[in-house]
Amino acid sequence: ESVQLPTAITHVVMWLAPDDRARSMAHLCSLLADHHLASPQPGATHMRADFGAFRLRWEMHTEFVSYTFMRDLPQSPVAGGDAGAGAVGKAIEAVDTVWLSELPGECLCQMHVTVLAQDDVSRAASVRAALQEAALIGSTVGEGEVEVYTDFSIQADGASQMLLCVGALSPRRLGRLVQRLLEIETYRMAALLGLPEARNSISMLSRGESELASLAMAIRTADSQDEP
Repeated sequence: ESVQLPTAITHVVMWLAPDDRARSMAHLCSLLADHHLASPQPGATHMRADFGAFRLRWEMHTEFVSYTFMRDLPQSPVAGGDAGAGAVGKAIEAVDTVWLSELPGECLCQMHVTVLAQDDVSRAASVRAALQEAALIGSTVGEGEVEVYTDFSIQADGASQMLLCVGALSPRRLGRLVQRLLEIETYRMAALLGLPEARNSISMLSRGESELASLAMAIRTADSQDEP
C-alpha cells in the first residue's frame, strides 16, 4: 500500500483452524455489507477497501488471515509539533469494536504502527513515551531515511507498538518498508509458536547428549572383545 504521512496503522493476524476460514470470510463480508461495499469474489485471497474513516487491506493465508487497518492522521499545525499535537490515535480506534471482538480464530499478532515525519517531534515523543525505555531499540532503514523504534512488548490492549520517523522517502517505498516490517512481526510471532515444544525438548536433548558422550567414549576405549 502507498503510505502517506502521517498515518496510523494497526495490523491484526488471526490464526485459523480449517473450519474457521468460511466464518472468517463471512465476518469480513458482514463488515463490508454494513458499509455498502462489495464482498470479495469467490476464491479471492486479498482485497482492499476504503471505509471512509479507515482503509483495510485483507489477506487470507494458508494458516491465518491478516487485517491491516490504516487511517490518515491530521497534519501537525506547526513543523516540529506544538503543545496540542502530542496526542496520536491508533487506526483500530476507527473500527467497530463489536465486529473486532468477534473476529474468528485466535489472535497471533497485533501491532500498532505510527508513521510520522521526522520533524513531527511532539507526536513522535508521545508515541515513544508509550514504549518501555529499558527495552527500547531503534534502527535506521531505507538508506537512512527512516528511524524505526519498538520495544517488542505487548501493551495493555494486547498489541505491540512501532514508531517510524520518516524523512525523504516516497509513499510507494514507504509502503513497501511498512509491509516488510509487518511481515517480520507476523512471522516472528509464528516462529514463537514452537518455543514451548523447544523448551520441553531441552531435558530430552540433555539426556541424549550425555548418552552420546558415553557412547563416544566407549567406542574410543573399546578393544576387539568389546566391539561386538
